[in-house]
Amino acid sequence: SSGINAEYGLEIPKEFANLGQTAMTLLWSLFGFIDFIDELRGQREVRRTGLYVVIYFLLGSYLMFSAILLLNMLIAMLTTTFERIQHQSDVEWKFARALNLSFFLSLGLLFLLSI
Repeated sequence: SSGINAEYGLEIPKEFANLGQTAMTLLWSLFGFIDFIDELRGQREVRRTGLYVVIYFLLGSYLMFSAILLLNMLIAMLTTTFERIQHQSDVEWKFARALNLSFFLSLGLLFLLSI
């Protein structure tokens, strides 16, 4: 149910009635489920315009901040993965070299190592 702000006599949208509903609305808006915007547009009244401007501004700010934060986390994860693989590449190369050496020694083809 929607709450009424006693000071201004404005109806608060049900998606932002309490902290739990607000958190769920913002979480689902990250995934593109922002169908409450259409409901807000359909219920627009002249005296509630300021409230909707604030809601749109805060939602837009939240989505932009979240997208930048998620992109930053992706870059950090890719950097960590690259550094880990680069660190292990020397060990992998030495292991492959040792396998080739043991293979050539078992066949008696030691002259191929100079290539």
